[in-house]
Amino acid sequence: MALSKAESEYLYKNSIERMRLKLWTTFMLAAISPIFAQWNPNPAVNSPVATGITDDLQAITGPSGRTYVAMFQPTSSGYSPRLQILNDLGSPRLGPNGMQFNTTTSMGTSTVTWDMRLDANEHVYLGFTGTGNTDAVVHRLDSMGNHVWNTSGIALGQGYDVKLLPLAGGDLMVGWLDANGGGAKLRKISAAGSFAWPAAVTISSPTGSGQVNVGEMMEYSNGDVLVIYYVRLGFGPSGLPYAQRYTSSGTAVWLQPKALTSGWYVYSFLRFPLVQRGDTAYFGMSAAQGSDLQAKVQRINPLGGLPWGLNGVDVSTLNNQYERSLTMGLAPDDFMLYVAAEVTPLSQGQMGTILQKIHARTGATPWGSAGRMLFNPSAKDQSPRGDLGFIDSKPVVLYNDGFNNGGTPVRLLAAFLDTAGAIIDTVPMGTSATAKGRVHLSGTSGFNATAVWTEDRGSGSLAFAHRINRTPCPGVSAGAGWSSVLDSARIWFTGAGADSLYWTLGDGSSASSLPGDTLRHAYGANGSYTAWVYAYRTCGSVDSASFTVMISGIGIGESQAQLLEISPNPSRGTLMLRGGDVGHALLVNAQGQVVAEIRNWTAGEGWVLPEGLANGIYSVVGDQLRTLVVVQR
Repeated sequence: MALSKAESEYLYKNSIERMRLKLWTTFMLAAISPIFAQWNPNPAVNSPVATGITDDLQAITGPSGRTYVAMFQPTSSGYSPRLQILNDLGSPRLGPNGMQFNTTTSMGTSTVTWDMRLDANEHVYLGFTGTGNTDAVVHRLDSMGNHVWNTSGIALGQGYDVKLLPLAGGDLMVGWLDANGGGAKLRKISAAGSFAWPAAVTISSPTGSGQVNVGEMMEYSNGDVLVIYYVRLGFGPSGLPYAQRYTSSGTAVWLQPKALTSGWYVYSFLRFPLVQRGDTAYFGMSAAQGSDLQAKVQRINPLGGLPWGLNGVDVSTLNNQYERSLTMGLAPDDFMLYVAAEVTPLSQGQMGTILQKIHARTGATPWGSAGRMLFNPSAKDQSPRGDLGFIDSKPVVLYNDGFNNGGTPVRLLAAFLDTAGAIIDTVPMGTSATAKGRVHLSGTSGFNATAVWTEDRGSGSLAFAHRINRTPCPGVSAGAGWSSVLDSARIWFTGAGADSLYWTLGDGSSASSLPGDTLRHAYGANGSYTAWVYAYRTCGSVDSASFTVMISGIGIGESQAQLLEISPNPSRGTLMLRGGDVGHALLVNAQGQVVAEIRNWTAGEGWVLPEGLANGIYSVVGDQLRTLVVVQR
C-alpha cells in the first residue's frame, strides 16, 4: 500500500527533528570536549594568563599542550618575576596571578634581556639579570611549577644578556655577558644544579677587539655545543655574527671561529632563529650593510663549513625593499625550510610579509630568488610575530593586522599556509580593539596553535592567551541500499562516518535523515530513478553517492505484497525475505529468462543465488511477490 502524502511528510519531519537533536547534541559535546576545545572561543575575549600588570613576558607551549608563561610584573619596589602554567584547557595552574619564582634577587625599575627555555621533560629554565645589582641567576622548575634547584636559583655572578640551552642529558649550557668587563662567558650547569666546569669559559673576539655577546646555541649529537655570538665594534648594538663549536668540557673545536657574513651586521640584542636538522645548523638573521636591510639564512655544517657561501641564502633578492624581523622553521617531515620576514619598501613607511622556501640540503629556492609575498606592504602592517609553527607539516604564521605603533588597535591572526605558500585559511586570535605587545606564537602542539601577548583593555597591560584547534575532520563515505514493494521504496544508508544525511530521490523530491533511519518513499510511476545520498560530518567532511531505485509494482494486487520485502538491495549474492513466507519464487533476468528459483521460502531465510550470476537487474517473481533487485558482487 502506498504511503499517503501526509504519512510521508510525517516521516520526513520526524527524521529532520531527530537530526536536529543529534546535531545539537554533537555540537554540545564538541564544545565541552578537551580534544577540540579552543579555550575561550571568542578571539575578542581570550583566556587571561594573570591578573597583575605585565610589562614583559615570554611563552612556550610544550608537547603536552601546557603553556608556560614567564612574566615581569611591576611592583612598588621594582619587578616581580613570575611564572604561570596554563593547562591544555587554558586554565591557570599556579593561581590567578601565577607564582613568584624568585624572591631574593634584587630587581630595579627596569628589565634587561633575559631567556626562557623548555626541555624534553617540560622543565622550565629561566635566566635573568637582577637590575637592582646586576646579579645574573638561572632557575629550573618542573612542569608543575616546583623548583628543581635552589629556590634562589644558580648565581652566575654579575652579568647581562643570559642565554640558555637545555642539554639532552639534563644539563644546561649558559651564556652571558660579564657585567664587570670580563667578556662573554660560557658555562655548563649539571642536572643537579651545580657547575659542571670549574670555571666559565671566556669567548674571545676573533679580531682581538670589540665586545662579544652570546647569541644562539645548539647541541650536537655527541654533546658538543654550537655557539653563535656577535662581535660589537663599539657601544652600539650592531655586531658581526660568528660561530664556534665547543666540546662538552668547554674546549673550542675549530681552529678559528666561522664568520657567518662578509660585512653584514646583526642587532646583537635580538633573538634569531637557529634551526637544527641532525648535526647541521641553519641560522636565520636580519642583517644590515650600511642602510641596506636584508634577511638571510646561513647553513653551518658540523665541521664548520658554510656551503651556502659567505652570506648564506637571501630570503629575497628584490632590491626595492628591506627585510627584517624574520622567523623560520623546518617542516617536520620534509627537507624544506620556511622563512617569513617583515618586508617594507625603501621608504619604510608600510609593512607586509614575504615568504621563502629553501631546500635544506642544496639551498635552492623553489619559489624563486625573489620569494613570495604573503601580504603586500600596506598601512595595515600585516607582518609576522612570534615563531613560525607547523600543523600537519604546513606552515603557520602569526601576524598583526593594523599599524602597530603601540597605541592604535591591532588584531592578531594566524595564517595557515599550504606547502606552496598560499593561504588556506586565516583565523582570528586576538581581536579586541587595543594595541598588543610582547606577542608570541608560543607553539603548535599537535593540531593546536597557541598565542600569548599583552594588551591594555582598560585595566593596565595584562597577559592574554588564545588557542585554536585545527584537528582535520575525519572522512565520511556515502552509500545506500533499497528495496521496493508496489509503488514504495525503502531506502537506507550503507556508508560510514556520517552525522547527517540528505537525499534526492530521483523524482524531484528530497529528504533529510539520520544514518540509522530507513526512508520510505512512494513513487508515481513504474521505472528506474537515479537517487543521491549526501553524507555529512558536523566538522565539515562530505561525500556523495548515486544509486538506482527500480519501481515495477504499480498496478498489481496489494493484499500480501505490501508486507513482503527483499534485502539487501543491491545484493552481493544472497537475498533475505522479510514480512512473510513465499511458496515459490523465481529470479528472472532482463531477457525474461529464469536463472534461479526457490520453494518454501520462509521469512528470515537467506536465498543464496547461483555462483557466476552476472551483475545486473533481476526481477523476483512469486506468490504475491514482485520486485526488482540489483546483483552486484
